[in-house]
Amino acid sequence: MKRYASHFIIFPKHDCLKQHVVEVENGYVVNVFPLTEEMEDIEWLPGAIYLVQTEEKLSAVYISNFDITMMQPVFGTRRKQLL
Repeated sequence: MKRYASHFIIFPKHDCLKQHVVEVENGYVVNVFPLTEEMEDIEWLPGAIYLVQTEEKLSAVYISNFDITMMQPVFGTRRKQLL
């Protein structure tokens, strides 16, 4: 299992959480919780993590260039699926 933290976690219905951790196992999100203290084995990813509905589960996609005023990725930003 891998843990990723980011400035913003964005859910499929456009709900947004700030400073949270996403736990990913086998390519799917298994847990989301607040980043309240520094913890081991958490990779910090500046920008945003989008949670995308795939089949019956959520997968996580990292967006590095994220415009916080418009709450959307900057044009031309590459996306990376978190595994």
